This record gives sequence, C-alpha cells and structure tokens, in this order.
Amino acid sequence: MSWSHAPLHTPSSTGIFIATCGTYLKRPLYHRPADLDLFQSQLFAVAKEHQFLLHAWCLLRNHYHLIIDAGKETLEAFFRHLHSIAAVSAAFPLTGLTIAAVARLRGCADAACEGRRGTA
Repeated sequence: MSWSHAPLHTPSSTGIFIATCGTYLKRPLYHRPADLDLFQSQLFAVAKEHQFLLHAWCLLRNHYHLIIDAGKETLEAFFRHLHSIAAVSAAFPLTGLTIAAVARLRGCADAACEGRRGTA
C-alpha cells in the first residue's frame, strides 16, 4: 500500500472534509495576531455565507487546517471565495489601501470583504 502526499482532490464532492490549504509558495503571510484575526473573520463570514459548518480550524502563518461540513454544497466555490478575499487582504498593505477601500473597489460591502469579525 502506498501513501500519496497529495491524495485525490474531489472538490465536487459533498459532506464533511478535513482540508489543508497553504499560502502561495508557502510564504508566511500572517505575521501578526491581527493578521490571523482578520483571516479568521473572513473564514467565518464566508462559511456563514455559503452555509457551511466549521467544526474545527487551525490558522497558522503560512497554511491552515479545517474540519468543515459542506452539507449538500461543494467546496469549490467556498474556497474560491475565501482565497480571493484573503489574497486581496494579504496584498493591501503593499498597495497602501485599507480593507474598506479594497472592498469598495471590488464592489463588495459584506462582512467577508470588509474584514469585520464574524461568528461561526
């Protein structure tokens, strides 16, 4: 029996998943506790919007782990939404823009885009 480091990805499947995702090139983007707080609030808001149940999560500087119940939905749209928001938020300090300004540019005024603390 062989064990693959990268098991089959089935984003079109439904149910409960253990997911691990990393930053681009595994770079540590979340240096301060406030950075992780922001990502956590984005995670909660996107999970709420997609009606996913987070059973557990572990957020680290360059990757995260989730135990997530997607119900009858698929993970693909959830991760696309979360990662697009997180990527913009991680890049905004480099541009000098605030999170609210980025949200306005994207035409997005929900809690996930503005980075307000959500609940799961």
